[in-house]
Amino acid sequence: MLLGNRVLAISSHPDDIEYGCFGTLCKLKKSNADIICYVATNGGKNDPTSGLDRIKESRTALNLIPIDHFEGRERIGLCSTDYAGVVADLEMVIGAYDIDTVLVPGNNDTHQDHRLICDLTMSAIRRRKISVLFYSTLSSCLDFNANFFVDITVWFELKKKALNGMTSQNHKSWMEDHYLQLFNSDNYTALLGIKYVEKFEVRQIFV
Repeated sequence: MLLGNRVLAISSHPDDIEYGCFGTLCKLKKSNADIICYVATNGGKNDPTSGLDRIKESRTALNLIPIDHFEGRERIGLCSTDYAGVVADLEMVIGAYDIDTVLVPGNNDTHQDHRLICDLTMSAIRRRKISVLFYSTLSSCLDFNANFFVDITVWFELKKKALNGMTSQNHKSWMEDHYLQLFNSDNYTALLGIKYVEKFEVRQIFV
């Protein structure tokens, strides 16, 4: 894969990574990459499930890969007043693990926390040679420019298991199996014989 050896997946909330790039992280792990996950909050400010052991659920789900390191934060939601502190936190994590590739939601995402975590990430890496790919989320904008596709067919059942284990979210419609199948389907890649795929928009690549 055209990605690095020390990959940091970043999310605003527990379940973003699991939904957007879990299968890709499985594939990277199989190719011997070190996988680090950073979850910036324990949920959004307007979500009644926030804080209900969601960080623990995310850690358990991601350990099915298994990842190498988990960095979870207990804050509820993100706002502009968090900017400097979160950037410094991300810089510390990126430096500690010598990250060369970042996966993060895109800056045109329709969820405010996703847009903010993207901005925070780009500030944190501004002086580093790091490849960045934006991953698709449930709130990706209509013009999400998918131009990097990862076949996750062999890891799709494990992805379902990871999400099904996040019990605080199981009542939500998008956690149902048929919705997950739809999210990981793509007409273009289906023509190429790929059943389940995760989609990314390349922001920058260093090789």
